[in-house]
Amino acid sequence: TGVLCLSYSAWALWQMGRAEQALLRAREAVALAERLTQPFALGQALGFLAVVHLFRGEPLPGLRAAQQAIEVCEAGGFVQWLAHARVLHGRLRLALGELDSGLDELAQGLALWAASGAVVTRPFYLALQAEGLVIAGRGAEALPLLTEAQALIARHGERYYEPEVQRLTGALLRQRADPAARGWLDRAWSSARAMQLPGLALRAASALAELHLAQGQPEEGRLVLAEALAAITEGHDTQDARQAVALLARCQ
Repeated sequence: TGVLCLSYSAWALWQMGRAEQALLRAREAVALAERLTQPFALGQALGFLAVVHLFRGEPLPGLRAAQQAIEVCEAGGFVQWLAHARVLHGRLRLALGELDSGLDELAQGLALWAASGAVVTRPFYLALQAEGLVIAGRGAEALPLLTEAQALIARHGERYYEPEVQRLTGALLRQRADPAARGWLDRAWSSARAMQLPGLALRAASALAELHLAQGQPEEGRLVLAEALAAITEGHDTQDARQAVALLARCQ
């Protein structure tokens, strides 16, 4: 129970804009599982450590954690956490440029999760798969996955990752010059702030600022980014924060 609580709180801490505390908490979960010598708990904790590294934009340590999780879960026959680890391993491989193999593994992990009968967490996994398709230059295949994710969110009320699903939808529509993109990005920004999740709000703000900049409205972009960055109190060297600061400079 302690490992599970530490792992989920690590995920929550990142979403709350506390990237450093999130990493410490995820590592604490792994350390506790190792002290307990519980392989099931260890496979789960390593999978959540991979999530935190993904969120922070650290693919190499994330890949190592996901690989360790796969090894532990395969040895123990822990199908649920094996599925989770494979989804993360595939997504992190995509971040490192392994496009085809990364997409294949991510899809295998998601299929394994669905085969278990689990519905929880599927919107998150679908969002990762959509991101992977965009990275691989197959954005046209990503939008149906996000539509499915949004339908699951509406049906079951699992809303913690909804701002990211909305942001990704808006970003894809923007690539198509679809005027509906602005509405999706606005919703991502609004919902992340309403749920008091600065980690997700920063991503939404960056997407909105990019749109404002492209439309010749740098001041609007600057205001959104400044508000989002002000809510982040740590983790300024993580990928999202660095990119937001660089974008803010472009909006000056």
